[in-house]
Amino acid sequence: MIVSSIVDSLTKGPSIPVRDRIALQKFVDNAASGGATLKSLDCLNEINQGNLVEMSHRLPRHLQEKFATLAHDLESKEERFPTLSDFVSFLDKWATVANHPVNVGNVQVATKDKNDSTLKRGTFATGLSRNGKVDPNKDSQPEPCPCCSLTHSIYRCELFKKKTQPERFELAKKKGLCYNCLKSNPHQTIRR
Repeated sequence: MIVSSIVDSLTKGPSIPVRDRIALQKFVDNAASGGATLKSLDCLNEINQGNLVEMSHRLPRHLQEKFATLAHDLESKEERFPTLSDFVSFLDKWATVANHPVNVGNVQVATKDKNDSTLKRGTFATGLSRNGKVDPNKDSQPEPCPCCSLTHSIYRCELFKKKTQPERFELAKKKGLCYNCLKSNPHQTIRR
């Protein structure tokens, strides 16, 4: 039941919009987490080529084509099919590119005004659209990394990974993060 739930969460679901780097990062995180769980259950073989094709169809078209190129290269050069690990590495690379500071400035954000159903250009930094109205989807967007302020989880932060354990502890203390999960949340005092 757990295995089928993981496979379904990766293969079924909405397509990721072209410039939605947060949705792409969430998909990477879910795929990495699902892969780690499947590996711990010794069930990685449950992800087959059909599943990888379904997962790739959730990606924006340009990434589908890039993954098809990667799959072709693996098949022709290494004589093997891509694995979930290959897919996660591929996604991680492109999510990192999408969240690179060069790309962080202006992006398309799906925001809906109560009286307007069109997409508005917005900024992730403030959660405001260009006309100054609050983005109603702000709560669904992840917080920036407490270590480097980019849009990724702290456990994916290369700067954080390079810190020593005492430096990590001091950062968590300074930023008011939960010492267990490294998230800033209303339960942080209970979880410390």
